[in-house]
Amino acid sequence: MIGSANQKVRRKPPAEVTVSDIAQAMALPTERVWALSADSRVLFHARERRFVRGKMRDIDPPTSAGRAILRRLHRFLAWQFPPHCLVHGGAIGRSCFSSARVHRRKHAKQLIVQVDVFNCYPSISTAAVDAALLRRGFSADTASILSGLLTVSGCVAQGSPVSCDALNLYTRTYDDITISCTSEHEAAAATAFVSEELARAQLEVNRRKAHRRGVQRGSQPRASPPTVHGLIVSRGRGVAIAHQQSSKALSLASAYSRGCRVVS
Repeated sequence: MIGSANQKVRRKPPAEVTVSDIAQAMALPTERVWALSADSRVLFHARERRFVRGKMRDIDPPTSAGRAILRRLHRFLAWQFPPHCLVHGGAIGRSCFSSARVHRRKHAKQLIVQVDVFNCYPSISTAAVDAALLRRGFSADTASILSGLLTVSGCVAQGSPVSCDALNLYTRTYDDITISCTSEHEAAAATAFVSEELARAQLEVNRRKAHRRGVQRGSQPRASPPTVHGLIVSRGRGVAIAHQQSSKALSLASAYSRGCRVVS
């Protein structure tokens, strides 16, 4: 396994990563890796429209063989180019809980601002990934190989084992950004800054979703405890699951249990 505790695998800077390194990590001949990069659609089933996290999304489900191949690539990329220390989504050893702990209340007037990227994955084209990799110092061949493997049908795949790796290499962030602030003015300034940085990456804030929650999905009302990913972060002893989320989880568990009894 790439980067395991039992193997001394040196992390290389982008300029030193070769196509041969990628082929070795994927356990495939170099010629096969070039072919998959030229047409990654063979690694996926047909694109599907699914209702995920409150909206219809275009999902690219990998085939069984494709998932195994792309997982090997993911392990290689996750080891060679670990996510930024502030990135928790899709990062090994991190989760929504580690993300929420970063925002545990440190100020009496703490406000939580969460910014979503509008159509994040479909907005990042194969050409954009290739250009970003070249800017990071990858060789032309390596950038070409990776941009082909990290995308499908012209954009970053949703539902691929390497989707998070694509975002990490492209923007060094994720599609959901959380910021702790101490005032509405600070929240507005932080959101404006994030919007500008996303614009530089040819991405934009999800204004419609932001509008429903205030200032860029805005500062949460002081009357309600500040939450991050459904976890309350205003308690001194640590984060806690919000009542709404725990009730939803119990309801789903109860429905599943009833369904199992009906089947049996």
